Amino acid sequence: MLKVMGIDVWFERPTASTLAARVAVAERAARSDPNPASVPVPPKRPGGSVPNKGDADSRISHSLPARPVPEVQPTQRVDTEPALAEIPVEPFSLLCFRGAGAILLCVPPQTRNRQRLGRDIVEAASALSAAAGAATSVIEFVYPPQSAGRTTATPPERVLRAFMTRQLTGLSAARVFISADAVIRFEDWFKDPCTVIPSLDELFGDPARKQELWRLLLGDSSG
Repeated sequence: MLKVMGIDVWFERPTASTLAARVAVAERAARSDPNPASVPVPPKRPGGSVPNKGDADSRISHSLPARPVPEVQPTQRVDTEPALAEIPVEPFSLLCFRGAGAILLCVPPQTRNRQRLGRDIVEAASALSAAAGAATSVIEFVYPPQSAGRTTATPPERVLRAFMTRQLTGLSAARVFISADAVIRFEDWFKDPCTVIPSLDELFGDPARKQELWRLLLGDSSG
């Protein structure tokens, strides 16, 4: 009859006792198996270990290109205070003979005899100009100046100009004499009338130059 209906594959229907035996076997297997088939088991790695989330993260991070590490520059100290200007010239000094009506500037050191000659020149010029006053004094000018134990960096022309202003203050119609060895300090800025004379060393050892200087003083006073 099955062949007439076109069914050539068939299974025998189990009896009720057979079906109950199969269900009992399946239940016992389910209770004894700690990993039932319904729970998915992750695939094992070749070494037998199971991959975890950290491994996945490490694989992702290793696949990214390395970021360049910025170079850390050493901390540099910036000095906000301006540096003290350097002294533009070598230190120097001058000797000033100051009388009642004249001043004479020359280069030190000067021996006692040379200083006597400098005083004579200033006193003679003062007398010829009819200037009366205190005796001739000798003042030393030193550059760079010292202020409260510290060296200032003021240009020499400014310091020397202030010095000259102080020495000429109070002198009426004062005559200014500058020796040849000191005139270089005044060439660029001193515009007042002055008379350049030989150095005291040259005058002291040369009577002819002394006479020429006296003629110059007398000629200037008479004219």
